[in-house]
Amino acid sequence: MTADLIGMCRMNEYHWHRHYELLIVRQGSYILTNNRKTIQSSGPAIFLHRPLTLHIMNCDPQTTYVRRIVHIRRDVVNRFTPEAVDSALFFNANLIYAVPNSTEWQEIDTYIEQIDRQTHDEVAAALLSALLIRCIMQIAQNGRGEIASCYFSYIQGAIAYIADHLSESCSIESISQKFDVKRSKFQSDFKKETGMPYHRYLVNLRMVRAQELLLAGKSVQDTSLEVGYSSESHFIKEFTKYCGTTPGTFLAKHTESF
Repeated sequence: MTADLIGMCRMNEYHWHRHYELLIVRQGSYILTNNRKTIQSSGPAIFLHRPLTLHIMNCDPQTTYVRRIVHIRRDVVNRFTPEAVDSALFFNANLIYAVPNSTEWQEIDTYIEQIDRQTHDEVAAALLSALLIRCIMQIAQNGRGEIASCYFSYIQGAIAYIADHLSESCSIESISQKFDVKRSKFQSDFKKETGMPYHRYLVNLRMVRAQELLLAGKSVQDTSLEVGYSSESHFIKEFTKYCGTTPGTFLAKHTESF
């Protein structure tokens, strides 16, 4: 769990995670986009992002923005039982969005506090996470939110495959062949599902992963290979175009912030 962020939230590019990200917005006016879904609001709300879905969040600089983020690992979610969470609905959702009332906020806060104390008990953490997510889903199903589901299940499979094989070419031809669809259909379905062309999505995945690797201590050369660039110079060019700075400057700025 991260600490509360109070102040600005400004993102220039989409990002993604390998885990479920629970975003709890306490205060502020903001615009959130998850794949094709955009939500603009000026009140407290809670959002659950599915792993590997690209999303972006920006708040109004004229308002005070307060949020907290909870990360829920995929292996924890895999412990959920059908009795705890509607699996068919949950696992097909890219984004779950809910606007709790005051009583529901108290229940949600209790679950979050308990999850935070159960870091060494995975069974208890899974149960509490399931109860928390069931609460959020019920709020959305009661008309105060939304469960945004995917429409092309094989695209979600393609996204998961790409994220696990970023060091490979991941060309449209190779991916469409792997999932046994024509190139034109794959391109069309992919854009309908994610809201952006395949190449742009792939670049986003690679650049986000590259930043993680660099911050973890990987060299520029090793990072470029792990995210699918055989040429270090090509990687530096693409990274600079995406981030507005070279990998070296990016690392230096991050180091200075600590």
